[in-house]
Amino acid sequence: EKSKHLETATMKVGSFWIDFVNLRAEEYTQASRIPDLMRIGTAAEDAFRRDLTINALFYNVNSGQVEDWTGRGFDDLRKGVVATPLPPLTT
Repeated sequence: EKSKHLETATMKVGSFWIDFVNLRAEEYTQASRIPDLMRIGTAAEDAFRRDLTINALFYNVNSGQVEDWTGRGFDDLRKGVVATPLPPLTT
């Protein structure tokens, strides 16, 4: 319910459903994990707000490449590591 206001698009490609979302940046108050400000952000801002480094891997539709803006996502995926892109209490 809390994310219903986010602009997303979903489409079926073959047998897969794919969600498309804007890159975004968020700001929080000290007492809440619900953002009080959201705006369109950069790939780096969006990657570092993610919960896990492997969830911060982005597919670039223009280049056909997967991009790792945290610099750790590919490595963590290969090693089977679940890690946050920022210190856990920050993320």
